[in-house]
Amino acid sequence: MVAVCWFLVDVKTANNNRQPNNKSTNLKSTKIMFSTLISLDKELLIFLNNCNSAFFDDFFYIFTGKIVWLLTAAAIIYVILKTQKSDWWVILVGLVLLILLSDQISSTLIKPLVERLRPTREPTLDGLVHLVHNYRGGGFSFISSHAANGFAFAVCTSLLFKNRLYSTIIFLWAILTAYSRIYLGLHYPLDVFCGSILGISIGFAVFYLVRWYRPICCKRKISRRNSLIIATVFFVTIAIISIWHNKLLFLK
Repeated sequence: MVAVCWFLVDVKTANNNRQPNNKSTNLKSTKIMFSTLISLDKELLIFLNNCNSAFFDDFFYIFTGKIVWLLTAAAIIYVILKTQKSDWWVILVGLVLLILLSDQISSTLIKPLVERLRPTREPTLDGLVHLVHNYRGGGFSFISSHAANGFAFAVCTSLLFKNRLYSTIIFLWAILTAYSRIYLGLHYPLDVFCGSILGISIGFAVFYLVRWYRPICCKRKISRRNSLIIATVFFVTIAIISIWHNKLLFLK
């Protein structure tokens, strides 16, 4: 991820300066390799983005939003309050820190540094990217904050809850959230991949921080009944999006 970030920043600087330089042969070879990677990244985006339908346009347009997941978030908070007893605040503070880290590092630090345009705003891809409800997004593309936040949350809570059903559901949500960004043409696959790596790293870091501060929090497993509550709310939400997708676009 760091290497890709360095290359994109170097490309931005080179485009701004347009001055000749004496780079070493190894550095030129590295640039050629990364240029090939970026080209493949664009080709994969176009392929995945153009595998679309009217149903999935609405589905992923709603799925990628935040409002539609409020009930699932409420179910997870309920399980934390019920399971962690008097230590519930440690978990919630940890999760707030988790989202702050993943969101701010990706959005405030990396995106302005790299300044990679979103596919929907890239002039060379004009007419090639499928726009969903003419939504182009704002800001820059690299890295995906949705992928970073989603995988950070999935990793940390899976380690805390220690429940296979919950882990399956939350990683399914993180994967679909990440894919939705490609489907909508808002991110390249490389943006999503690197965002996922950042999120996974932060997820582990916050988990170990919570374990260091309050070890007991990491020893309490959630019951199958509690995981079923979260699973039920999650799949009911998916069903609602699927059935009434054309009436829920305002939730984006």
